[in-house]
This record gives sequence, C-alpha cells and structure tokens, in this order.
Amino acid sequence: MGTWYYAVDGAAVGPVERDDLVTLAMDGTLGPDTQVLDAGSTTWRTLAEAEDDLGVAFPLFAVPGTATETVPPAGPPPVGAGWAAPTAPPPMLPPPVAGTGVRLAAWWRRAVAYWIDSLLFSIPLAVLVFPDVDDITTFEQLVTYASTSRFLALQAGVAASSLVYQVVFNAQGQTLGKRLLGIRVEDAVTGSRIGLGRAFQRQVLQIATPLFVPYVGQIFVVVDSLWPLWDARNQALHDKIARSVVVRVG
Repeated sequence: MGTWYYAVDGAAVGPVERDDLVTLAMDGTLGPDTQVLDAGSTTWRTLAEAEDDLGVAFPLFAVPGTATETVPPAGPPPVGAGWAAPTAPPPMLPPPVAGTGVRLAAWWRRAVAYWIDSLLFSIPLAVLVFPDVDDITTFEQLVTYASTSRFLALQAGVAASSLVYQVVFNAQGQTLGKRLLGIRVEDAVTGSRIGLGRAFQRQVLQIATPLFVPYVGQIFVVVDSLWPLWDARNQALHDKIARSVVVRVG
C-alpha cells in the first residue's frame, strides 16, 4: 500500500501515506476521478480504480464537490529516483456531480424513519384485526387465528399497500418517515433519484419475504436492517440490490 501521489492543477502532490490518501477521499477532497499513482507504478489511474489496492471501499464515493481535477501530471512524480515517466494520461472524464459532498444517514435515523412508515400501515391492520381477536383468550386460539384466510388476506393487503407506498415515495427520494428524519434515498453513484424500477427492487424483498417465506423471511429482515451498522457505505442489503444509499439532507 505504501506511498502515493495525487494530481492537483496538473501537478503531482506527495508523497502521502495510504491512510492520508484514504482520509482525503473520505472527506471529499479527492473524488473518484482524481488521478493517483502508487509508488513503483508508471501509470496514473483514477482513485476509484485504485480502491482494491488501497484496501477500502469509499462510501458514497462519486458525489464530491471539492474533488481535485481529473487530469494527471505530464511527468513523473516529484520524488522517487528511478521511477519511469508515467504513460499517456487517460482521456478527460465528465465532471463530477455538482454539490459540496454528502453525509451518509446514521443507522438510528434510518430505523426511526422505517418505524414511522411502518406505523402508517400497522395501525390500520391493528384496527381491522382487533374485533377478531377480542374474544381470544389463549395462545392456541391466537395461533389458529393467525393462520385463517381472513388474517392472511389482511396481511397481504397491508403488505401490498406498504410496497406501493415505499416504491412510489422512495423513487422520488423520501417517504414520510425519511422526510421527518431529514434523510433521502439516492443513487449510490450519481446522487440522483433511483426511479420506480429500482425502488421496487429495493423494497420487494424487504416487504414480501417475511410474508411468503416464514422464519427465513423474518431473519432476512433483521439481518437486512442491521447491515448498515457494519457496512462501509452504510448500506442495507436492499440498498445494495438497488445500488442506492441513504444520505442526510441539508
């Protein structure tokens, strides 16, 4: 991993340690298209292409606002006797998406937002079910009722309504819960809206799996909801499916 150089205004800056380079990328100073060169190499490449060698996946890597330019220096690094001159630079890439950087949404914000959105459909379900269970006095009776066609139909209807709600509003960026918590769903690369198709991909397993795949579905939802706690990009599994991230707004 060693030492690295990066390009600013057509000149090579460095050497810098690998950890320092990663820090510059994480805070938005360097963007995915910033040209970098590792010690011993003769070819400039983008920071995005160097992720594997750096041993890190940069969160929300492609929405910098203060990132350095994409043109590598014409000559060799300023230090490093014996290095060969770099090969011809790659063509100019499109400019990065405008903005001043983003902050990934904390796990607790996502959890509270999802809880608020769930209440919108859990409360009506409870109101519909309450008259049915008012006379139930034993656990066995409750289990029997949970397997009736009426309860399953109510569950399916609420799940379908929830899916439509999540897809339509997440396609635009925010459900009610996300709006209240100041977070938004975005494309993980461009920062744009994900659209209806990817919003459906994002939500269908999260909502339908517990209904149609008993036990395993519930386990999936728990693992999926906890995944952002250890993921480098704060993504849940359904985010990875849809290539989306959840970010702070403002």
